[in-house]
Amino acid sequence: MLSESCAGASHPELARAAAALRLGLSWDTAWPEGRGLSRDVRDYRDALEFTASSATASASVLRGQAELVRRAQYRRAERAAEALAVKLVLPLGLCFLPAFMCWGVVPVLMSLLPRVFGS
Repeated sequence: MLSESCAGASHPELARAAAALRLGLSWDTAWPEGRGLSRDVRDYRDALEFTASSATASASVLRGQAELVRRAQYRRAERAAEALAVKLVLPLGLCFLPAFMCWGVVPVLMSLLPRVFGS
């Protein structure tokens, strides 16, 4: 059943809708309102609505929808990683720049001072 095979995430809305459809309720009655559903469940509902209204096999439609959901999750993860990289620039700059100055530039200047002022 689709509600039990969603990558470890439990979706009781899918199980309730399947049970309501098995009891003979209409499509609109079987599904809860759209505002209470997660994005993934809404996507699956829309894909299944097409198969229910056109009497086609749902396996290929669900495979395609699963691929779309995976791509959307991948894009969201990429955007989150890009945002994290931008947010880390300032703290890393504030930590590494003073350290570079103290351990890289200051010793070189200190070694050059006797030569400049000593002669």
